[in-house]
Amino acid sequence: MRVITTQGRPARVKPGRLDRHARRAFLLGNCLSLAFVLSVETGWPIVALRGRELTPSGTRFLAHAFVQHPDGWLVDIEGAHRPNLTREWQFETELVEMTTQEAQEELCSGWLDFPPQHHELAVSLIDPVLSLARKHLAAA
Repeated sequence: MRVITTQGRPARVKPGRLDRHARRAFLLGNCLSLAFVLSVETGWPIVALRGRELTPSGTRFLAHAFVQHPDGWLVDIEGAHRPNLTREWQFETELVEMTTQEAQEELCSGWLDFPPQHHELAVSLIDPVLSLARKHLAAA
């Protein structure tokens, strides 16, 4: 399936396959769709990395989204990350918990243009992502 990243580049993602194409597609856009389906599947809360400053539309920019494992670790397309995760962003960010309803509203808002096939693709990656996260947690 062809997925356009936030950089405007296509990523060819195969359902259920966790590879560099899937990582690019769900790191550079679509992270909230993956966090949403992971949250629905596991019951873990969605945690969004948001910019501290408001955008011109009055919202806070969504830099990335994860689910939070009961042990506090953050899970995304790359597996599990320590809760004190630091990434280099071009602006100041903070972690904020989101409800699944807030995530769904954001996914359905005009700016994300979230097609149903991206949801199906995210669902197909639940097991591979959780398997990778379990490996990271076991190694910690």
